Amino acid sequence: MDRFGTGAWVGVGLLGAVLSLTPPAVAAPRPASTDSAAARAGQAQERLEAAELDRFWTTGRLRSAAPDGRISSRSSPDGVAPSTAVNAGVEMVGAFFWIDARGKVGYCAATVVESPHRNLIIGSETCMGTAGNRRRVAFVPGYQDGRKPWGLFPVKFEHSRATGDQGKGQARPRVAIAQVGPNTNGVQVQDAVGGVELVTDAPYQRRDVRFVGYQGQGPRRYECTGRTTGFTDAGPGRAASLLRLPCEGHPEASGGPLLVPGAKGQVGATGIAADWPGTGNDAAVYGIGFGREVRALYDRAVRIAGPRSSPAPAAPLPESSSPAPGSPSPKRQAPWLRSTPVPPTPRVEADPDPAALDAYWTPERMLNAQPTEDSRHVGRDTPPDPPLRRELMAPSKPFNGIPVVGTFFYTGRGNDHFCGGTVVKSQHRNIVISAGHCLDDGDAKKNLSFVPQYHDGQKPHGLFGIRPGRIYIDQRYYDKGHKAGADLDFAFVQLTARKDGKQVQDVVGGVDLVTNAPYDQPKVRLIGYPGDAPKPLDCTSNTSKFTSSDSKVPGSFLRIACDGYKAGTSGGPFLIPRPNNQLGVIGVIGGYYTGGKTPNVSFSSYFDNDVTKLFNAAVSSAPPAGRTLLGKAQTWQHAYSMASGYFVTDPASDDEYMDLIVQWDDGEVSLYRGAGERGNVFDKEIRLASPGSVWQHAREITGGDFTGGEAEDLIVRWKDGELTLYPDVDERGFHGEIQLQKPNDLWENAHAITAGRYATSSRRNDLIVRWSDGEVSLYADVSASGLGTEHMLLKPNDLWKHAHEIAAGDYTGNDNHDLMVRWSDGEATVYPDLTVNGFRGEYQLKAPNSTWTHAKVVTAGDYTENPWPDDLIIRWSDGEVSLHIDVDSKLHGERTLVAPPR
Repeated sequence: MDRFGTGAWVGVGLLGAVLSLTPPAVAAPRPASTDSAAARAGQAQERLEAAELDRFWTTGRLRSAAPDGRISSRSSPDGVAPSTAVNAGVEMVGAFFWIDARGKVGYCAATVVESPHRNLIIGSETCMGTAGNRRRVAFVPGYQDGRKPWGLFPVKFEHSRATGDQGKGQARPRVAIAQVGPNTNGVQVQDAVGGVELVTDAPYQRRDVRFVGYQGQGPRRYECTGRTTGFTDAGPGRAASLLRLPCEGHPEASGGPLLVPGAKGQVGATGIAADWPGTGNDAAVYGIGFGREVRALYDRAVRIAGPRSSPAPAAPLPESSSPAPGSPSPKRQAPWLRSTPVPPTPRVEADPDPAALDAYWTPERMLNAQPTEDSRHVGRDTPPDPPLRRELMAPSKPFNGIPVVGTFFYTGRGNDHFCGGTVVKSQHRNIVISAGHCLDDGDAKKNLSFVPQYHDGQKPHGLFGIRPGRIYIDQRYYDKGHKAGADLDFAFVQLTARKDGKQVQDVVGGVDLVTNAPYDQPKVRLIGYPGDAPKPLDCTSNTSKFTSSDSKVPGSFLRIACDGYKAGTSGGPFLIPRPNNQLGVIGVIGGYYTGGKTPNVSFSSYFDNDVTKLFNAAVSSAPPAGRTLLGKAQTWQHAYSMASGYFVTDPASDDEYMDLIVQWDDGEVSLYRGAGERGNVFDKEIRLASPGSVWQHAREITGGDFTGGEAEDLIVRWKDGELTLYPDVDERGFHGEIQLQKPNDLWENAHAITAGRYATSSRRNDLIVRWSDGEVSLYADVSASGLGTEHMLLKPNDLWKHAHEIAAGDYTGNDNHDLMVRWSDGEATVYPDLTVNGFRGEYQLKAPNSTWTHAKVVTAGDYTENPWPDDLIIRWSDGEVSLHIDVDSKLHGERTLVAPPR
């Protein structure tokens, strides 16, 4: 089934003299402490993290941020220093942004503080000290009106908590210091904007103190300058010595700095604005003065934030290993209570050994290789491509090839295969272009190599390996598949050097990449390697535009008539002459039916700006797209039931996202580890039960947090009506079984079950059951002790007999979860904010339609960037698997996880 469906601040005294009218010069990034591959990979990972956060924090999202709880501003009495907008000169003061458990976007102020490693910020513990309970935590220096003038810096961890006391009272407000990672360019924050000197043990009474803070939603940055005095707050339950600065308007966000001249001639910070009970009754800013404890906190932060020598790599633990006996098992927290995950160190896979590859690809092995399994669809029963008016068939002839065109060889499914490729001129002289369908499972191919000018079992220019993880294909091609994505059938590959160290372009030269050329071209040279011949074919003909009328293979393609281009010619180039006797490539055999339905007419995806973008990604070694590990539709036709939950507990995994359990019809049970959109949704498959197990008798499964343990749990309804609870299901398997109902006739009629948060608990431990007679029940507070309290939501009725699939989720963002229903006629509806008292309305996601009658298995979970279980995964009748992202009153952002059958 194919479904379509900047002004400087003018101050007085010394401070005004040291604040520049111009932005500070950006220093070059500090050299890495090591030149090892692991260090380079770590730096690349940091840049990726910054880039992902930078994309997330859009202008609109930044402007929507609300302050962290400070008292709102009041009118100013006479004699109070007025506040003014800040436009430039304090770029080191910025905003600290986050998202909390309920999706609220918040902020407070923070300031870059000078440090040896140039990566520390200081602010209020009230805000920054709770960063571990928040997500997407980032620092934007010089923030103003939705802009990120110096970029965005990911917050790595915080080093609180020290008091601000100077020995003059029982101080309670606290200071936090956080380490931030580099921005997308690899620049540390102090190198980008400078930093303030930490000034400790300064007197309370001081003139010309400048405060910079933020107010309101947006937020707005403002400042005021005046004289500070001491202030002792000894109200009920509190005692503190604070700094007080009369100032028009209160900072609505804590953490803004109190700035003074530093000992070294630059700006110093002597305190920060405090979020403190009892303040805010007059027009003033109240702050924490920096004392000895803050200095000690700073020294500790410097030690922790510094570079560390790279230890020898430890032997990896098996994925299924259990903790050592007696070792503590960390209590699993709800996603909004977990610390910001530290990404695992990326695996750096070594380049293949060119000598070993050269030895593997013997003449006999290359001669016996077969065309790639997904090569062009040519056969006697295939209807021919429609003829074009005045089109002439040009003859082809075998020859020994040209140096820039060659063959990819690889081993897959136990056999050796090949596909064509062409060297493209590039900065690093190591890029080859081919068809996407040749290489879309590239990293799964073994012994993948490129042989320029291959013919007759020979390697006239040697052999070049393929750099692991450096096959570039448009993500949409992975998502759509070979037919619907036919207009994106192209790929770029980074090669490793030959065994003598030379790059491929230095050995054979390269062709120009030509994009946005006219479809109609004379004298286009087509080179391809047919599967039944030892030599390539050469043909010169004209090209034309072909627009498909086949709804399954949409798009416009480059078309050429050359005879004899059979299976195996995929990836061969369409070449045109260029100045100075050079060649340019305007296409590769592929696209429409992966190259054409007959051997005498060949096609290519049209090379437009998408090709240029992909080429640039390959040249710059950007992270490539990739297919998820879910496999093919033929397999997923056998997915019987699915359940979402936080199951994987490995600290190296990204537990920000839910995982997926799949029960297959042969009794196998698989766990797919969640990885978010940047990780192609899932990044690992773990087998929990083998085929032929007792699980072939399971009829319904649902995930939830019924026991409050380290991992979430699974409830299973069996064929004989038994109902069991498997607590703390994780990557190591099942850990015991609790019987909730013995085998019985009643529960044999539980036709659909799903778990969510519908009663008083904050956990997903309420079970909804749709019975065969249309009755709908809610079991509140299910636990290891039993099913809890049953509430009848609907009496037996005919309508709900047609509710084929149900999925609990948080689609509306309110306190209670909602219920999504897929009806027998294809309609999809959501019942919002369901409670033990019943339904509270209904809205339609999809009107009745034939397509959605094929939605056979549905589950909802938190698989993408926002923290709510509002992403729908659907397994369709033909085995296609799709993901609808951020479902609310509509279905948004459908993504194909498993393409339909070809």
